[in-house]
Amino acid sequence: MRKAYFIVICILAVTSHFRASAQDILTTRDGTELRVKVTEVSDDNVKYKSWDNQDGPIYTMERNGILFIKYENGTKDVFKIEEDEYSTKLSMKERGKLDAEEYYHRYQGARMTTYATTVVGGAIIGLVPAIACSKRMPADHRLDYPDSTLMKNKEYRRAYKHTAKKIKQGKTWGGYVWGIVTNILIGIGLAIAIAA
Repeated sequence: MRKAYFIVICILAVTSHFRASAQDILTTRDGTELRVKVTEVSDDNVKYKSWDNQDGPIYTMERNGILFIKYENGTKDVFKIEEDEYSTKLSMKERGKLDAEEYYHRYQGARMTTYATTVVGGAIIGLVPAIACSKRMPADHRLDYPDSTLMKNKEYRRAYKHTAKKIKQGKTWGGYVWGIVTNILIGIGLAIAIAA
């Protein structure tokens, strides 16, 4: 009976984390991130409700004002401007940010190192790789940028690298948090097993 109770508590703890972070993230062309619930995407507009007030009004934003939407299920819609308009309507900074969001995915080493160290060494020891990995800019060979000629532009390169670093930081600290959650669940499981 205690084991069943423990399993139910673990499942509730894990699913409550996903529910708490389950929202759509709408990123505008100026870099503003809005936590929303998207209700409709048309050819010209996106309709959404504020995440904090889902019973409130429906807001409408033109698609050309949106870089991308990351949905609660993990999928992403990137709103690109036609190629001839792309270079004129987007600054190199905006394009660097957009490209990093789309192409940079090489943060797994930092995330997994932090997670494993936190699980094995505990929360205090896990802080060492979390802080070290968060402070370092991703290495150039790990950036996965789409076009080497764009990286020669200082504004584009700075925005791409800065956005890649933000992504890496978020994933690294996510690994740290999941390491702590894993330690707590292991501790609870051991306590229940010893008490049984």
